[in-house]
Amino acid sequence: MLILVDLETGRRHRVVGGGELLEVEGLGLISSERLVEGSVIRLAGRRFLVRRPLPEDVPKVLRRVAQFNSPTVNQYMMMRAGVRSGSFVVEAGAGSGGLTVMVLWAIGKGGRLVSYEKRKEFAEVLKRNVKSLGLGDNWILKVEDFGKASESGADALLVDLPQPWEYVDVIARVLRPGGRVCAHCMSAIQAWKTHTSLSDGPFAEVGTYEVLERPWVVDERRMRPEFEMLGHHGFVVCATRVGP
Repeated sequence: MLILVDLETGRRHRVVGGGELLEVEGLGLISSERLVEGSVIRLAGRRFLVRRPLPEDVPKVLRRVAQFNSPTVNQYMMMRAGVRSGSFVVEAGAGSGGLTVMVLWAIGKGGRLVSYEKRKEFAEVLKRNVKSLGLGDNWILKVEDFGKASESGADALLVDLPQPWEYVDVIARVLRPGGRVCAHCMSAIQAWKTHTSLSDGPFAEVGTYEVLERPWVVDERRMRPEFEMLGHHGFVVCATRVGP
C-alpha cells in the first residue's frame, strides 16, 4: 500500500485498487507509473510525497467507528510487551484496528495475532481496514467478549478495554510464563485498579507509565512547543506473567 502526503498541509491520501489506473482517495485517478515510492509528484498544482504508510499514518488513512488510540501509545505498548517478528500476540478490544494493523506489521508472516472485539459493527470495519492494507493471513478475529478467550501460551497480550482489572484471571490463563501484558488506561483510577489487580495475581514487574507527546514548531526564526497540543495520551500498565 502507498499513500500520498500533501507537502503543504500534511494531509494523507490512501492509494487503492490495482492495474494501470489507481484511485487516490480524495484526489481521483492516477497512472500507476507515476506512483514511485519516495518521489514527489504534482497533482492539481500541489506537491505530494509518495511513500508507504507509517504507524503515525494509521489513524489518518483507515476508516473508524471507534476512536483510534495515539500511535505513540500503541508503539509504547508493543515495545513494553516485547512484540517482535514471530511473536504470538493476543489483542483484547480491537476497535477499528489501529493497534491491530501495527501488530501485524511488527510480527511479520512468522507471527500470529488473535484479536477480540465483541461489537459486530466495530468488527466489520476492523476486517475491512486490515484487508485494505493487504494484511491478515496470520490473523484471527473473534467477535466475542475477551472473557471467553481460549488461547494459551501467548508471548504478549495487549488490552484496550474499559475495565482491564476484571480480566486478570483470563490474562493469566492466556499468557505463557514470561509473557507480557500491557493495558491502555485513559484515567488514573483505571490505571490504579489495573495495577493493583495485576499485583495481586501471578504477575511480577508490574509498572504504570504515563505516555506523553510534545510536538515542536521549528522554522528559520524560532523553535517552540506547539501552543495547542494533546500532550497526555493515557497510561500503560504492564506486567510479566510468572509460572507455573
